[in-house]
Amino acid sequence: MENDTKGTIKVRQVIGEDAIEMTVQVTQEELDKMEQIRRFCPEDWEGKELELLQEARKLLRETSVESITTKKEEQKEQNVQPKEVEKESAKSSNGMWWTLGVLGVLLIGYLIVNSIIQQKAKEATEFIVRSSMNRTAKTLNYEGLTLEYPGNWAFSQNKISEEMYMVGGQDEKDSEFGIIWTTNTDASVSGFIDDIITGYVTSNRFTNVEYSAIYETHFNGMSALAADYSYSSKGEQYHAKVLGFVANGNTVIVNPIAHTKEALAGEDFKMMENTMRFTNTH
Repeated sequence: MENDTKGTIKVRQVIGEDAIEMTVQVTQEELDKMEQIRRFCPEDWEGKELELLQEARKLLRETSVESITTKKEEQKEQNVQPKEVEKESAKSSNGMWWTLGVLGVLLIGYLIVNSIIQQKAKEATEFIVRSSMNRTAKTLNYEGLTLEYPGNWAFSQNKISEEMYMVGGQDEKDSEFGIIWTTNTDASVSGFIDDIITGYVTSNRFTNVEYSAIYETHFNGMSALAADYSYSSKGEQYHAKVLGFVANGNTVIVNPIAHTKEALAGEDFKMMENTMRFTNTH
């Protein structure tokens, strides 16, 4: 077997008393593979260069032999060539179906991946829209109270008595933000906090109630009292804080509730707490 300068090799096959010389187009990759096979089993491929080339192409998943020409006389060539053409035709057919199968798998894979990408893109877009809506502040005005709250929260308001009012907000994560205030200047802030904590301890709706002692703190620059507590309800854990202070002649109780301590200290509650104002006295 010898190489020439046109990307072909000359193969000499001996069949009985006849010698057949064939010129076969090859690639450098095929030559390398043939030499690799020959190095592993040199004695098995002696005088079988054509079979060696076919084995190399099989390993390289080639679909067909590019061209085979012989210099044998017309009658011998007619007897041998149909067999070679039949082999190569079958090999080409198998290669074609293998290629189509691979293309089919790739197409299905592409469709699946493309579908996943589109779904993820849709979810990302919806998340961005929701986040934008959530951060769009709304304003609550009720009986002298004003505050801003995120767009994904819903608030209700209630007049408990002639001197007591309440608003309550909730988001889709079951977080809550409640405010109670009264114009009764004799109302005790610490008494309010005690009553709220006692309500959780004695109610059969709540379990695992734990709470801190009342401590001094500040709220929007005002002196305040507060207590932290946690509880379970319907299999869910909650963390909460109750704060009390006096603002513009109103005794005010603020009661944020969330599933985690991190959420309780999150941006939603900060927005509502930092914008809360009592603009008039009763």
